[in-house]
Amino acid sequence: MGYLNPEITLEFPELGDGIRVTITNPKLLPWGKKRALFDGLSSVNPDPAKINEIVAALVRSWTVPSLEDGTTLPTPAQDPSVVDRVPSTVVERIMEEFARSSGVDPNSVRS
Repeated sequence: MGYLNPEITLEFPELGDGIRVTITNPKLLPWGKKRALFDGLSSVNPDPAKINEIVAALVRSWTVPSLEDGTTLPTPAQDPSVVDRVPSTVVERIMEEFARSSGVDPNSVRS
């Protein structure tokens, strides 16, 4: 017995072939972790560091090329600063999934 959909794969065909991100299904985050991620997250003026923390907590794997040289970027677990180097649409989609899983308007947590 296990949970349905423990991971969600987000595809970004508008950015290029094969660009995808696999995240932990935010609905399955332990309550304590989810509460900690929401702590300090403001819908009025989202803190970029908090958004980076949430993205790093959710991303399991990805195929996201560097805008500079096209090599696949390391995941946030390997290098937390990498979140600042991915296209904004990738971060926004991850945040939308996080917000949607909590019944929050996804537009309220955009960077």
